[in-house]
Amino acid sequence: GLDRIGLLLDSFALVRQGKLPPVELVFLLAAFKGEQSAHVWEALVGVLVSLHRAMSFLPPETGLLERFEASMSNDLIRPALALCGWSSTAGEEDLARQRRALVLALTARFLRHDQAVVEEAMHRFYRWLEDPSAASGVLPDDVKSSVFKVVLANSEGHSAYRKLRQHTRRGDVPQAVRLSIFSALGSTSSRELRMQTLQMALGGRDAVRLQDIMYPLQGVASSDASGARLAWQWFVERRTLLERRLKGANVRLLGSAIQAAAGSVLEAPHAAAVEGHFAEHPAEGLGRSVAQTVEAIRTEAAFVDRLGSPANLPQLLEALKTTST
Repeated sequence: GLDRIGLLLDSFALVRQGKLPPVELVFLLAAFKGEQSAHVWEALVGVLVSLHRAMSFLPPETGLLERFEASMSNDLIRPALALCGWSSTAGEEDLARQRRALVLALTARFLRHDQAVVEEAMHRFYRWLEDPSAASGVLPDDVKSSVFKVVLANSEGHSAYRKLRQHTRRGDVPQAVRLSIFSALGSTSSRELRMQTLQMALGGRDAVRLQDIMYPLQGVASSDASGARLAWQWFVERRTLLERRLKGANVRLLGSAIQAAAGSVLEAPHAAAVEGHFAEHPAEGLGRSVAQTVEAIRTEAAFVDRLGSPANLPQLLEALKTTST
């Protein structure tokens, strides 16, 4: 699998640098249908998520994100999900479990509103809620976050969100499960609930511990383009409160919060806004980190622009239509 990983990652790097047409990467991705190596799937997740994230910042009317989701779901993710399923089997190797977790992570992003996926996720979620200790086989730890994300993205009202928040307050909940929930809460489609998730970083009865502050913030910022913009707006408006809570803590915690809140919006004007904000209100000891974040935003924004350019967009749309049929 090392040769396939190298080919994939090298091709993606060339596309990002503008040295290889993005359509060539689409054709290469289609060739990974039936892939069984967990290590290759790890590389595929990195590339697919990066492309999905970039395309989410293109105007919706381009239709590129929707077509990309459909093509990759049909070519890669559905067949892989059918092969590895949702549950482990007796005597299963660790690499098989790892592959399942990776495939379900992609499922939660690319097929989050697919009827069959939603029904399966809901079924497993509510069985787990009834008796978390007895339902470990229904919802293993390494797929919990993916299932939670699907459930939250498709739940009407606040019930599922509230149940997960309540679960984190139980004293018998393992920390890994608690972090899975914190990471998933931002997947709700409700702006109100996303704001409540961000508020968990500030303190109060429902606050996360200082060392966990990144999980709800990153969960909202990485959910979609709207979540990324909301996280930055929240940070600007509540920066003073956040810094007050982090006073005396390692400065890297604030740096990580800045990276998540500022670095998730992939638009050139946003880079200028972030640069201007910290020029007017410097973050002590984090000047270099902020500069790197701004540069990374500009690099990602340029990649987004290349994907949506007249030279690439028509070819991508045509290739994705072909690979999804």
